[in-house]
Amino acid sequence: MIYTLPWKGMKPAHITQGFHEKHQGIDVAGENPVLLRGYGVPLCAPENCRIERIIGDTFTPESHENLERGFGVWFTGLETGRVHVYWHTQPILPVHGGQIVQRGKILAFMGNSGKVWSGGKPVPIDERSVKPYAGTHLHWEIYPQGHPVGFFGGKNRIDPQPLLNWNWQPQYGWGDLLAAYKTTLEKVSSVIQGG
Repeated sequence: MIYTLPWKGMKPAHITQGFHEKHQGIDVAGENPVLLRGYGVPLCAPENCRIERIIGDTFTPESHENLERGFGVWFTGLETGRVHVYWHTQPILPVHGGQIVQRGKILAFMGNSGKVWSGGKPVPIDERSVKPYAGTHLHWEIYPQGHPVGFFGGKNRIDPQPLLNWNWQPQYGWGDLLAAYKTTLEKVSSVIQGG
């Protein structure tokens, strides 16, 4: 199985930390001249998938607990049965649990939630929302079929890098991007209104 890239324009040089014994996933820093360091870059499904669990869709301005823990999305590949996790996303995701997302379509936006570092130092919470959005990146883990959703760990993770086709760009258009923004804004409105 060869995966579509997680975002448009991703290159091998964007991988800031590869897969190894102590880091069983890959970290990929985005770039976007408007959004700076990739903050807000649409993240896409590497294969057809089903959204299993969203860790997010919450924020509390008076507490940084959720931002410190991190936000992300767990999804199962419908082509491979493998369990994927995208971590360090923005807090509100443009998808819902149980939703089917086609390969190359948007399922999250890159952020800097959770434990993130920049220049070899942890990024303080109060600096997360200030340009240039230090610590922004995608952490991507892949687990074999049957791995429990929401459980980080185990030594059975799969390195995404050799499974990427660097020519397979995500295929979404302006309509898809606007739909993702609309869903995200509706969720933000619901969270603000307490529902």
